[in-house]
Amino acid sequence: MRGFAMTRSMLLSVTMIGAVLAVFAAASTFAAFTSSDSDSGSVTAGTVNITVEGTGAPGLVFTTGSAGCDLALAPGDICGPDTVTVTNNGPLAVTLGTPSADYTGGLSSCNPGPSSALSSTIDNLSYTPGVTVVAASGTQTFDITAELDAAADNACQGLSGTVTVTVEATST
Repeated sequence: MRGFAMTRSMLLSVTMIGAVLAVFAAASTFAAFTSSDSDSGSVTAGTVNITVEGTGAPGLVFTTGSAGCDLALAPGDICGPDTVTVTNNGPLAVTLGTPSADYTGGLSSCNPGPSSALSSTIDNLSYTPGVTVVAASGTQTFDITAELDAAADNACQGLSGTVTVTVEATST
């Protein structure tokens, strides 16, 4: 039996040495060719760029058939309308918001109380705010009038005011 145990032990040792040599030989003789490649491209975010211009571009022009409306307003005078054109100058299509007006200058604060003596009305929109898509180079229009409050008191005499109309555009 002794001879059988020794033979078995030797056989096991030779097998282990052979396996180690086979792994070492395979690792040292393995070779492969490789290659990699890449490509890139740049992207640019689009822009939203609109202009809002009255017929006096730049500037709104408030005139009517009544003499002096564009120069000297009396309480209750309504001047206009001025047609305002909104142009999409950017490369992206946009939807336009509802135009809003803001008032600055003496006529914006001469009335007692919180309201301005100067007001405006925006009318005849050629688009549906938030819905109509305006393509690049596309235009839409609306009319705006200015009014001196019929209740404007003597504190408003000789003062002027500015109507600023604003339209927001959102890319679609």
